[in-house]
Amino acid sequence: INSKKTKLNAWAKNEVIPKFGSEIALINSLCNAVVNKKGSDSAKINDDFKNWLKDYTPEKVFETNGLDSKTISKLAEEISGAESCIFLLGREVIFHPHNQELIDAVYNLAYLTGTLNKPHCGVNLLWEYNNSQGALDMGVLPDRLPGLVPLNQDDYHRNVEKVWQSKISTNPGLNTHQILKGIDKEEIKFLYVMGENLVTNYPDRKYV
Repeated sequence: INSKKTKLNAWAKNEVIPKFGSEIALINSLCNAVVNKKGSDSAKINDDFKNWLKDYTPEKVFETNGLDSKTISKLAEEISGAESCIFLLGREVIFHPHNQELIDAVYNLAYLTGTLNKPHCGVNLLWEYNNSQGALDMGVLPDRLPGLVPLNQDDYHRNVEKVWQSKISTNPGLNTHQILKGIDKEEIKFLYVMGENLVTNYPDRKYV
């Protein structure tokens, strides 16, 4: 689902291209279709929310996004019936005029389809610097374990040692600034750099 074509469209089984600005109405109409689908467990859904969704029937939303009700209903059925489903939100969401409403709508749909409670499912935000965040999550910081847990948290520290089958020092390593100082003092003789350019990315190029 995207208001413009992307490279992913070439791989998509189905592509839905709503008018720009109508994405929220489309997702709300998918929620409506899921709630009103035969056999759905709508008893667990808040009555106020169900009443609010009445304004987003696939038929009504057609006027907003130009997608016929059959397309919306079929898509809702495929999402709710999928064994696994991941909702990916690109960084363009940040610049959407109603970004918070859009994210809320996606989470509503994920909740209604059970996506939040099944393995290999969920909502992923593809923001900028995701690779950097992933590296931090994996434990590349000098004072953190995987999951950004402090190095001195004993119970977690022991669990990681057990999984890795190796002893892990409780003494933190050096961050980039400390490494550069160590090189300047000739305390560090060798530095292996991957995927980074310290000269161009740090302010004092002459020093670096």
